[in-house]
Amino acid sequence: MVGTLLSIPGGICSTYIPKAEVLTVSNNHFACFSNMCQTCHMPINGTYSPYAIERARKAIEYIHNHFRETFSPEQLAEEVKMDTKQLQSLVQFLTGYTVHNYKMHVRIDHAKLELEHFSKGVKDIARNFGFGSASHFIREFKKRTGITPGQYRIQLVGQI
Repeated sequence: MVGTLLSIPGGICSTYIPKAEVLTVSNNHFACFSNMCQTCHMPINGTYSPYAIERARKAIEYIHNHFRETFSPEQLAEEVKMDTKQLQSLVQFLTGYTVHNYKMHVRIDHAKLELEHFSKGVKDIARNFGFGSASHFIREFKKRTGITPGQYRIQLVGQI
């Protein structure tokens, strides 16, 4: 069986996994990897087991389903029954982001959709997406998009 490894059905998730297309499955092993510890599933020379890849996929799904909630990488690792360091490494390999940054990326993308509803204030959107304050939300939004939420809304008006 050969095919794209990581595909999360039903959403915008595939846009978050740019490196997943290079991973293929062949005879229950990953073509681009060859060596792994059969006991702990840790990479040897940059490899991961199918079990570790599946756990990381579950972690990515968890982030998409719980992005509004506050949780640490350690709590996420416990949720998917995986070592924290290995999870961090594998999520970063698969998505290009650390667990924290990936969760922020997902939050910001969903917040962009909410910003299209001009009846919702930035404070409300910040609170609804798990940010401690509007200023934290604005800072994270600008860090990831290059513009503030207010500037984003101005751009939306210009497109109408």
